[in-house]
Amino acid sequence: MTPTSTAAVLRPAREDHLARLRFPALGAVVTLTTPAAVAPTVEAAIRGVFQDADQRFSPWRRGGEAQRVACGALSARDASPEFRAVYDLATAWRFRTRNAWTPRRRDGRLDLAGLARFLAFEEASGLLTRRRQR
Repeated sequence: MTPTSTAAVLRPAREDHLARLRFPALGAVVTLTTPAAVAPTVEAAIRGVFQDADQRFSPWRRGGEAQRVACGALSARDASPEFRAVYDLATAWRFRTRNAWTPRRRDGRLDLAGLARFLAFEEASGLLTRRRQR
């Protein structure tokens, strides 16, 4: 998952024509609402995006990369390129907001789950947009 600067927007549709995907990821229930049914291959790709993000960034996943970084067993600099990209984006946001936003919990531990969830939604939106353009 690589941070991007644009997010696609789906047009709203009538409630009776909406399709919803729901599944757990990153400590929350992900719900994606689309104006039409999603092909099984696209749904699998979307679930894969969130599963990858969950495996890498969930602070609740025992032995996961985020948990190892948070407890000091792995430095952010030695983490995967994907982890470092999100960490660098979080650091930039913290700097730009003058610490109004921080990727750290109140106890000081690093928690990139919220940002990773946002980026996963952005990537899923791109998958849906590409599907609609075919």
